[in-house]
Amino acid sequence: MNLMIHPKRYGRIGIAVVGVAAIAVAAATASLIVGACTSSPSPTPTVAPSASPSPTSWAMASVFRDKSSNDSFSVQLQRGRPDTGEFDYLVAGEGDYLGTATLSNHGPWGVVLVSGSMSALFEASTGGSSGHASMRLDGQVLDEGSALVLDIWLDGVHTHFATGNAETAQGAVTAHQAVSALGEQHWATFYGILAPEVQSSFGSEQAFATAVRSQDGQIVSASLTGSPTTSSADGYTYLSQGVSFSVRTATGRANYTTTIYLVYEDGQWLVLGTDPPSPA
Repeated sequence: MNLMIHPKRYGRIGIAVVGVAAIAVAAATASLIVGACTSSPSPTPTVAPSASPSPTSWAMASVFRDKSSNDSFSVQLQRGRPDTGEFDYLVAGEGDYLGTATLSNHGPWGVVLVSGSMSALFEASTGGSSGHASMRLDGQVLDEGSALVLDIWLDGVHTHFATGNAETAQGAVTAHQAVSALGEQHWATFYGILAPEVQSSFGSEQAFATAVRSQDGQIVSASLTGSPTTSSADGYTYLSQGVSFSVRTATGRANYTTTIYLVYEDGQWLVLGTDPPSPA
């Protein structure tokens, strides 16, 4: 089984993407079948957020800068309240919007959700006036506090805030979700983040699940390795991320490495496939 890549849209990225099931083909001597995953080192990516993120250094005092403006967003945990953060949204040339947001962990990938609706205190940059504004936040702190993507509404007017590295950090989160979904056999989750051309090669979620499910082997652990890298071609951005996994077979255990590839389109990262695995 191969995850097919549309030649016109993805054929020039300079990689031999042959699909997730290529892991099964390349590791046939170890009886590895991707669909036989029964465990993973991380929870299912559909796990509900939990409150009270740990008081990491980033949350104690972090300043994020928007990649397309001079605006900034800073957040600091409230003393004794690890599930809330006092924020300062600085709009260049206008002033500061101050308030308190809700912070909650989401998944095992260093993601903290930022949300809330409040009456924010406004302080003009000139210092001549102050007041309040209706404000709503909906976003994510990514990669253990190194990136932020945030939708902000001020009196109903929407602004999208993102740090320069937010796109790559989001891609790494999607790669984590893909690896976790395979390990947990959450075919609906994995199928849902496949690129459209790859989905169409199977026709349906049920057909995909049937194609990758087997009992010939068992992935006992899987994780991402190294740092993600990005490239661009023909108007698309691509991300590659190393993956290592351990397989239990009839004769013991074998370790492998591969690379998973994603493409950024329509505002989201989608999985293209993987390279054939190599013995570690």
